[in-house]
Amino acid sequence: MNTIFHLAIAFAVPLMFTLALTPAVIRLAHLVGAIDHPNARKAHTVAMPRLGGVAVSAAFGISLLLLYYLDNVLAFPSWVEGPPGIMLGIAMIMVVLLGVWDDIRQIRPSQKFLVQLLLASLVYAAGFHVSGITDPFGDGKLNLGAWDYLVTVFWIVGVTNAINLIDGLDGLATGVSGIALLTMFPIALLQNDAGTAVVALILAGAVFGFLRYNFNPARVFLGDSGSLFLGFMLAVLSLQSSTKSTTAFAILVPMVALGLPIMDTLLSMARRLLRSFMHHGSTHQQEGKKKGRWGAMFLPDRGHIHHQLLARGFSQRRVVLLLYTVSCCLGIGAFAITIANNAEASIILLVVGIALVVGVRQLRYREIAVLRNGVFLPLFDLRLLNRNVFQVFLDIVFMIFSYGAAHVIHDAVGHANDIQRDLVLTVALVCLVQFVVFWMRGTYRFTMRQFGLPEALALTKTVILAVTLCGIAFALIPTKIEHVDLTTLMLDFYILLTCTIGSRFSFRVLHHFFRKGRSGTRKVLIYGADREGAFALQRMLDSDAEYFSPAGFMDDRPSMEGRYVNGYQVFGGHWILERLVRSRGIHELLLSSDDIKPEILRRLLAKSQSLGLTVRRLNIRFDEVLSPKVDGVFAGMPFRVGEESVNGRIHLRH
Repeated sequence: MNTIFHLAIAFAVPLMFTLALTPAVIRLAHLVGAIDHPNARKAHTVAMPRLGGVAVSAAFGISLLLLYYLDNVLAFPSWVEGPPGIMLGIAMIMVVLLGVWDDIRQIRPSQKFLVQLLLASLVYAAGFHVSGITDPFGDGKLNLGAWDYLVTVFWIVGVTNAINLIDGLDGLATGVSGIALLTMFPIALLQNDAGTAVVALILAGAVFGFLRYNFNPARVFLGDSGSLFLGFMLAVLSLQSSTKSTTAFAILVPMVALGLPIMDTLLSMARRLLRSFMHHGSTHQQEGKKKGRWGAMFLPDRGHIHHQLLARGFSQRRVVLLLYTVSCCLGIGAFAITIANNAEASIILLVVGIALVVGVRQLRYREIAVLRNGVFLPLFDLRLLNRNVFQVFLDIVFMIFSYGAAHVIHDAVGHANDIQRDLVLTVALVCLVQFVVFWMRGTYRFTMRQFGLPEALALTKTVILAVTLCGIAFALIPTKIEHVDLTTLMLDFYILLTCTIGSRFSFRVLHHFFRKGRSGTRKVLIYGADREGAFALQRMLDSDAEYFSPAGFMDDRPSMEGRYVNGYQVFGGHWILERLVRSRGIHELLLSSDDIKPEILRRLLAKSQSLGLTVRRLNIRFDEVLSPKVDGVFAGMPFRVGEESVNGRIHLRH
């Protein structure tokens, strides 16, 4: 009972100090000119004082000293009492001063980043570092060695800036930090690290005291003095807590607890990098272009998670409460991982990962949507991918990998001995024979961009011949080859065939998926789910124009209703046209062939006219441009500019 009382005091004292200090800090901010003025990128519309971090850090420091000297019942950690605590205290003060200076005078991001690196290095020198992570396959730890410095500094600087980035709405960074601290408190207690738990609780009290003035409508902002301080302390506390844990997922617990700011930071960097590959039209994009694609990642914008939710019509208060809920769910997930075994923790992480992916999709980022619409597709248009030298290199890699993998699989199933040294020579001989067969068969006269079924059949014959000749060649060698038998050759055939055909079909596969995911301005319904309909769909998807967007098929055959053709649904017969137009926003109807019953065609045209649909027909024409002379006159029709179908090209016409 006494422990609970003392913990309550540890939370209440800094809360009361913050409540008392914040009004004075607001007046101080006005005196020194630490005012945040509104602009196009910010959500607030009036000038606000932004020195709130001074109140939070002062309340935290005073409470920590007061509770330590007046009541020694609480377990204060040694890293607060000894030399490590002094070095940490110096780093904390320097972080606050850095933020105060930025709130008043505005420091360049590169200068702030450099100071953060120096302070993170000071914390590392004080003994706060990740020297190892728990080995999930053993009882010990995986030693990071010299990498522990980089990991520690990266974590401290990353979390510090992550909290700073989400400080865009009233009470958002404050509340998210408080929730993360309350998550670390029970986790530290479970790990018998009462000192870290007490420090987290004291800081949480200071944070929630400040939330009284910072929640919407805010009277004061955290400013960099507060966001940098909170991010810095969250990084150190999570680092200290994770090193005490013995679970296999210890390193992931603070990442889940701080999931919202970390996710927002990663999304911001990914969005800005992707944007640099898109069209450069706006002033922001032109500025990013001048700084290069990597520099564009650090340009501020209105694309953070809270900005996206505001753009969808949510109020500031509703957005903040929603993100509080997300932070609480992530905190519960982090706590569950701590108390769960490895199998249960894996399931929890999977659920958290799926939830984050679903949530990001709901934000509807234009930059990330480009991933579905072909950001990787231009890679397959590079000349290098269709040069013989590249295909030769790729096939040699496949030949080596296929035979090596076949040998390993065969030996693993047969419980054979370790790989012998002469396997390297065997793989080299196999690769030589197979490459000669590939070259002699004319494999490299195919183009990857237009690789189709005939080329796939020809390549299959080539692989069969190459593997067969390997078997014959090794059978004729007088000396028995240790690593050659029928099973290995069969496995080699299947793996090599899969790799070679798969690599050549990759362009067509990506082309299909990316084109399928695009959204045109005109939704088109195709009548006829037969071969002609599939051909019309493919021509529409292959078109470079972003005008048409396939919506699906109509077909009067009852057996086709509910089926799918190349990934698009067959909705039913012509009688559901009106329902589809109203439910799916259809703009046009495409007749895939001329073989339509006159009565059905009449109904389709009449209904389309009443619904205001444009009706098109797929037309293939082979017009003669020039034919042999007959009595000194060309028999062919002359070429006429303006024809809708010329030289056998396919057009969609009215």
